[in-house]
Amino acid sequence: MIRPIDGRQQRLSAEDACCVCFPLAWGVRMISLLTMLVGFFAVVSVLSTPPVPPKEREREMREPALQDIVYIDKVWDCLKISGLVCGYQGFKGLYTRDSLKLKWLCCYYVLCFILEVFSLCFYIAKACQVLADLKPEIEQAAQHSHRRPLTCAEVQQMLLVKGFAQCAMYYFFAQAAWSLASHFSSNLPMAWGDPFSDMEAPLLAGYGVSEHRPQQQQQQQQQQQQQQQQRERQQTKFQPFTGRPQRLD
Repeated sequence: MIRPIDGRQQRLSAEDACCVCFPLAWGVRMISLLTMLVGFFAVVSVLSTPPVPPKEREREMREPALQDIVYIDKVWDCLKISGLVCGYQGFKGLYTRDSLKLKWLCCYYVLCFILEVFSLCFYIAKACQVLADLKPEIEQAAQHSHRRPLTCAEVQQMLLVKGFAQCAMYYFFAQAAWSLASHFSSNLPMAWGDPFSDMEAPLLAGYGVSEHRPQQQQQQQQQQQQQQQQRERQQTKFQPFTGRPQRLD
């Protein structure tokens, strides 16, 4: 895709797209809505969670690894609940072209990335110890499901794959919010025209059509101009017969 800047044509780089392949404004809008949705479900989960029974609380106090996991889950809940505010700020900044509000959304996903890396390292390091602490529950669940319990290496591999996927998602989301904030702070035109002309359209429909509409209009105008020039040339070449004698010299 090509965008005009100061009368010149500059080609877009990969940083101008959300998650490499989506339009930037559309992607940030979806990221903001997803962030608010995750925050809403985090609030519902916290409010609907019953209190921990005394026996489980005593067991968590005796086993430090389980207690640390509970603390990490509480930190994640607090961070996800703050996504309600950060997601709303990003959504509002998208409409008002406010780069500072979009940076709120970027900072939220930077914190998610850092916490995910820390959680991943802790879970992989403590996986074998947690499996040993939960061995009676795991064996009882395996008897009911008739499946072999996972080994420590299998659990670590599963956590590693999941952690890399989460980190990649947080990285792309933060990059998209920062790229759009940079666009707004530098007052550069968007590559697909004005992304806010069709914000009133449905969320998942109508964007791909309006994306190519300016190019189609330019092509139609050029075709009309060419047809008009051809007509003018044909009119100038035609000379009606008047009967006036013509000189051969």
